Amino acid sequence: MEVTLNEEEQKLILYSEKELSRLLNISLPKLRKDRVNEIGFPFRKIGKSIRYPMHECLEYLQKRNGLSYKDQV
Repeated sequence: MEVTLNEEEQKLILYSEKELSRLLNISLPKLRKDRVNEIGFPFRKIGKSIRYPMHECLEYLQKRNGLSYKDQV
């Protein structure tokens, strides 16, 4: 069963750095280094936690790789 999320639902999903690392096969140190250097995926700090909004990560990938949302989901 395939689940399709609309844009509003995507805005509610936040990935932890471990989840994003696993999904995109990017090392945790690479994600952390990019965050410190203010490059890479957009993130939010919620308390002490770092979260990556799904819709902003998809937009980032789209701009960086020239792919559409359908290619990413």
